[in-house]
Amino acid sequence: MKLWTVRRFGFVLRVNFSREFSQVQDLALNSREPQGGGLFSVLDDYLKLEFLIDYWYDEGMGMASLILFKFEEDDWAELENSCSARSLEWRIRCAHILDLVDHEISTKILIEFLHSDAGDLVVAAADSLRSKGMTCLPLNRIEALKRLSAEGSPPVRLMIEKLLSQLSRPDEA
Repeated sequence: MKLWTVRRFGFVLRVNFSREFSQVQDLALNSREPQGGGLFSVLDDYLKLEFLIDYWYDEGMGMASLILFKFEEDDWAELENSCSARSLEWRIRCAHILDLVDHEISTKILIEFLHSDAGDLVVAAADSLRSKGMTCLPLNRIEALKRLSAEGSPPVRLMIEKLLSQLSRPDEA
């Protein structure tokens, strides 16, 4: 793996570049299927790469979402079955991109992420569920989100309050 310096829009980004990253760029930009394995393996390798935080938010999320848009049902099943075995950073990145696709498994994974003891993962999942327009959550997750909101920073509180405000009340369902 090589560390490359990339200059874009007057900024200097330092990016770890590898064969997997090149494969993702080819897939995202040229709509090519990967050689060997399905798209899940490409996404899996991509989410394992080291990114500077700015690069992830500026470029990486877009690249990863392009892969998700091309997922077949087998890829979704593999993603669902593999998430719990991945690193925390991988799962947080996954949560960041799952709101960009409209697939029932993406919502199911995000709800599962809400059961984590890792606050950063819960916040990322809650933010994605808010973006998806989620209207129903299990009561125990709602209570956990309320506790997290009380302990969180102002942006975290605001995001969780927005999610909770869009949820249906039990008497409205």
